[in-house]
Amino acid sequence: MSPLTVAQYLEPMKFTFDLVVIDEASQMRPEDALGGIVRAKQIVVVGDPQQLPPTNFFQNSSVEDDEEQDTSDAIMELALSSFRPSRLLNRHYRSQHESLIAFSNYHFYDNNLILFPSPIAESKKLGLRLEYIDDGIYNDNTNLNEAQKVIKDAIKFMQEYPERSLGIVAMNKKQKELLEIEMDKAFLDHRDAAEYEAKWQSTLEPFFIKNLENVQGDERDAIFISTVYGPDKNGNIMQRFGPINSQIGYRRLNVLFTRSKKNMVIFTSLKPNDIKISERSSRGIQAFRDFLTYASTGRIDEGKKHSYQAPENDFELSIKESLESLGCEVHAQVGVKGYFIDLAIKHPKYPYGYLMGVECDGATYHSCKSARERDVIRQNVLEGLGWNIYRIWSTDWFASSTQEIKKLKNHIEILLKDENKEILEKDIVVTSSANILEDRYSENNEEILIEKANKQDEIIVELFDIVTYRIIENNGEEKIHSGKIVATPSNSDNDEIAQYSTTGKTLLGCHEGEEVECSLPNREVTFLIDKIIKQK
Repeated sequence: MSPLTVAQYLEPMKFTFDLVVIDEASQMRPEDALGGIVRAKQIVVVGDPQQLPPTNFFQNSSVEDDEEQDTSDAIMELALSSFRPSRLLNRHYRSQHESLIAFSNYHFYDNNLILFPSPIAESKKLGLRLEYIDDGIYNDNTNLNEAQKVIKDAIKFMQEYPERSLGIVAMNKKQKELLEIEMDKAFLDHRDAAEYEAKWQSTLEPFFIKNLENVQGDERDAIFISTVYGPDKNGNIMQRFGPINSQIGYRRLNVLFTRSKKNMVIFTSLKPNDIKISERSSRGIQAFRDFLTYASTGRIDEGKKHSYQAPENDFELSIKESLESLGCEVHAQVGVKGYFIDLAIKHPKYPYGYLMGVECDGATYHSCKSARERDVIRQNVLEGLGWNIYRIWSTDWFASSTQEIKKLKNHIEILLKDENKEILEKDIVVTSSANILEDRYSENNEEILIEKANKQDEIIVELFDIVTYRIIENNGEEKIHSGKIVATPSNSDNDEIAQYSTTGKTLLGCHEGEEVECSLPNREVTFLIDKIIKQK
């Protein structure tokens, strides 16, 4: 029940509850919460002090967006100052890609949230993306060109991903109203988009267009954000950024940045350097510029960008080297904060992200407080994000590493067949319903994927193989070369080819008779693989 409903319908002194839970407590005034508190033997106050406090932003229609609004303490603040101990729910489940929450985790939650990594590093379907509107013009608290770009991409999204929910958020009220007008026009011209809206209207996640102040509590698969602000018709950029310039502006932004489950697109007419920071700048303005920097470069702070770490111990290092001998690219400790995949595997025949993750019974595993958390919860969460998880026990590995390598190789081959088939089937469905192909697919992509799937059983180039191949120049001239793929740097005297060299990366994963293009210094050539000799 809402606080008003409690006061209206529950007769005083007649109803008493063993437990009352106050949710979204950061937005509830103490006087509103009192009606529930006096009817309870015990209360639990749940909320996020980094999100919006109670505000009267929309109570007066004469209020301008650029004016700072009155706020008051919430029951959340009083509970934090009175109740001991307070507890942080530190596992973050909403964002299905770490880029969607990494910024807020770093800037607002002191890196206390545990994030689960996604198997797909970069994709238009997952994660954070920035769309810069180079012809955006800010006029009278609106940006028409930016709004039209948002609506155009929203229509495309509705056509391509009818199974995903969508929400659009603007930084101020006038831009929100402009977006609504443009969206209504688009619905008249695009019947499939109107059907999308009607279908989602009867669900718990209907399509919406809202502004910054009233989006708290919402979540959607995809969130499109119109930042509105930009140069005026004369090219001048006024340093007025509406409600985010207020004392609690950073909390408004935190709400906005954490609404998406799968992907978020930032539509902006601003570049980070367009926002001028001084000693008097509010935390909200600083966060706004930092977020635009993060969305455009991937850097969370001070030029720092995620880099892969080394394996934690010799056990993981041994597995990593064995996987590399199978032609895989292996990244250790993949993740952002709190939770890392021990070994994440990429394969030349699977160009869509990480093929699988390998979990070892190392420090992360043993640090879990319960067997259920170790063996059930983590795996379910990771598989829900799309990971294929394969576990290797140290006792099995040290007892018979050869046998474990064979099992691992078998598992990879099965995954390659299943994953390429699944992606092909999904692509056919999306193409037929939306008549649009993803950027990564060519016109003949269906035939290419079928051909790849059919060639999974053929002998491919792996680490430590000896490969004979021809380099075919553009003029038709051919030269025969031969070398052994090695993990160490190349040694031309011993006919060795480093696996991470241009030649090594081109050869790994190829089969006999295959032609593949390669970019050598100052020229493009074709490699023709003549023979692969496996080393025992």
